[in-house]
Amino acid sequence: MKTSLTRFFSLAVTAVLLLAALGFTAAPVAANTSVQDDGGIVSSPPTLVVAAAHPWTKAQMLAAKPYPINAVSADSVTLSTELLAAPDGAAGSVAGKLPTKKAARGRLPSLLAGGPADLLGEVSPDGAKSAGYSYPAPFTRQYIDSISNSAWYPFSAVGKLFFSQNGVDYVCSASVIGYAGIVTAGHCVHAGNNRASGWSYNMVFVPSYFNGSAPYGQWYVANLSVESIWFKYGNPGGLRRDLGVGYITADSYGYRVGDYTGYLGYSWNQLRDSSWWLIGYPASGQFSGAYMVSCQSSHAYDSTAGSSGPLTVGVGCDMTGGTSGGPWVKGIGVGNLVNGVNSYRRNGYNKELFSPYFDAVDKAILDAARSYAP
Repeated sequence: MKTSLTRFFSLAVTAVLLLAALGFTAAPVAANTSVQDDGGIVSSPPTLVVAAAHPWTKAQMLAAKPYPINAVSADSVTLSTELLAAPDGAAGSVAGKLPTKKAARGRLPSLLAGGPADLLGEVSPDGAKSAGYSYPAPFTRQYIDSISNSAWYPFSAVGKLFFSQNGVDYVCSASVIGYAGIVTAGHCVHAGNNRASGWSYNMVFVPSYFNGSAPYGQWYVANLSVESIWFKYGNPGGLRRDLGVGYITADSYGYRVGDYTGYLGYSWNQLRDSSWWLIGYPASGQFSGAYMVSCQSSHAYDSTAGSSGPLTVGVGCDMTGGTSGGPWVKGIGVGNLVNGVNSYRRNGYNKELFSPYFDAVDKAILDAARSYAP
């Protein structure tokens, strides 16, 4: 018996060493087994180096593939135009903040007040209302295609997210929601495969990216978090929680990204009968990825895709791959509240986008990004 046990433990140690050599460790596996079905947050393990070792070159940025927007079978979901009540309590919001720091050498000065009047004009906090639409729902597309406009707050707080996942270089969109926290889609942060190997890495955030330039520089993303439902189930089971955040290191001067760009507010448990500016960097099809693009859209319908959490919210928009994770902003130019992210569409329905409905569960991960102090 002693010989058998010795042989057993020897084989076990050999197996552990082999798994470690292949990039697997015991800690992430144990973390997977403790993931809650909903309401939990899963963070990248301390052993994972998320941030890029060096700034991305312009050539690397241009070569990065636009991360495909999640797609689901149209036959697998049911749509509803019923305006559903907020699922878990009173509506709430926290405010954003204007930039407070002039940019460092080599970057544009931060524009501290005002805004691109030709884009925003007079905008109400909620914009137009709707009682729901059928496909294709109406939307207005706008290109934020001058560096002066994209450098104005609130657009200064939106940018491109460059990273690697499973050995491939990708680009998504993201926005700043705290001095050192960004929000994006869960699938830009983790593959949704319930594995330690699913985390993104080699990551930098480029706020106000414009045609190959980085007006506010590149910012290293040190750590990541996703909601547990996305981590475990991915597409389609986790689509109602397709939300992720990143935590950004300070620059060599000790300042944080939000000091230069400002940061957006966010809201939860809001009426579905709302309108948003969907902002991102679409980079496939008719879009080049060179400029920020927006769809101004109102609530069209809700979808049953996903298995846990409130139904996702759908609107009209034709932005393509690369726009994943870009914010849905309520009250652009007034409240500047992130209230969703570009997440998925149905196969063959190229003029719609869905977002998770932000409730108190989503508030928890947004709060974590807002309060992060590098």
